[in-house]
Amino acid sequence: MQSFFGHLFGLFIVGTMDLFCPYQIILSGKKSTFNNISIDGTVNWFDFATTNTSVAISNHQIYSDWLYIWALGYFKNYDYFLKFVAKEGIRKIPVFGRALGLLDFLFLKRSWNEDKDNLKSMLDKYNSTSGPKFVTIFPEGTTVNPKFMKISTDYATANNLKPTKHVLLPKTSGAYFIVNSLRNSNRHIYNFTIGYSGLDSESCPEYSYPIFGMFSKGIYPRKVHIHIERLSMESEIPHDEDGFNKWLLDEFYKKDKMLSYFYKNGKFPGIPSELSSSIHLPSDASASISNLKLYPRNSVEEQLYSNDSLTLENRLNGIADTQSGAESSQKNDTTPITPDSNIGNKIAYMNTDTGIGENDLILNETLNPKIRFFILKIILLLIIPYTFIYLVLAWLWYLIVDLSLLTQYVMTI
Repeated sequence: MQSFFGHLFGLFIVGTMDLFCPYQIILSGKKSTFNNISIDGTVNWFDFATTNTSVAISNHQIYSDWLYIWALGYFKNYDYFLKFVAKEGIRKIPVFGRALGLLDFLFLKRSWNEDKDNLKSMLDKYNSTSGPKFVTIFPEGTTVNPKFMKISTDYATANNLKPTKHVLLPKTSGAYFIVNSLRNSNRHIYNFTIGYSGLDSESCPEYSYPIFGMFSKGIYPRKVHIHIERLSMESEIPHDEDGFNKWLLDEFYKKDKMLSYFYKNGKFPGIPSELSSSIHLPSDASASISNLKLYPRNSVEEQLYSNDSLTLENRLNGIADTQSGAESSQKNDTTPITPDSNIGNKIAYMNTDTGIGENDLILNETLNPKIRFFILKIILLLIIPYTFIYLVLAWLWYLIVDLSLLTQYVMTI
């Protein structure tokens, strides 16, 4: 029942946001990590997350980050078991906060001494109940704004750390406690880096897209870019606390570099400008087709993927036929291959500080909600069932009343 309500809440979020602030979610990630690609071209970004407990770590740009992550979960079927680590104040929001509490959110007061016991109790509950969990953490603890950026910078200076510009230095204690507590049931960590269109390097995301302004004034991001990494809990995440803290800090330095690139180019590395809005996925993700076609320009695959009219199947079938010809043409061609910043297939800017090298193959997929699917599902999942339940309850009520009246009538005879 809890998983059903989680999915229903995801449907509500997707539809409400599409009504008031229509958006696209543009996903990207390394092909070496996400190599499970369907024949229709869709990437199985979260195939492990739907069968095993996972932890997601994300930067926190604006208050509605969690709405977009939940919408992504609706598209990719992990919203059934999505859990967020959220501020205690959210629990106090009438109706809404109570609903999130019923979904077993982790609410923190930002005081480790007060939060530890509550956190342990909820994580023990996660471990003792069957089924996967998708626990999402914002290690920064809050959104990026001038006040908290100054606190982060002062902390970096006092501790001889490099300051950041687009992310806050992460708070490691809670993140390590959660990851370590779920380690036995958790196979992967998903690492999200989120960037929003319409901003530059000097913008404050929280002030640019306030959550109430998004729904009341029409001030919202048209495109939500999410770069995804999937890391093995066993082999890529340090077991000891000091090692984990260093790893997490390094990851946020990488995010800072990624966002510097994003604000300069309006996209994450490897996403062509003209393709980033041309691949669409209806909100009914299970019945959709999405093409993906992003490779370095100096590779054999680039020649296969240069013609957008080719289907994925034709491209895959053409690999063997073009392999030898491509190799011979590269031997005879002495002209150096330079990256085309407009197309974006070649990653020219990035270096090892970001975790993405210039020879990494990058996949992308764009999710484009369609309101007609939302209306249809609202009818199927809400209006019809609740109408049926109302009619049944009304019939039972009148039946009880009728029986009571009948009994009274019989007794008076």
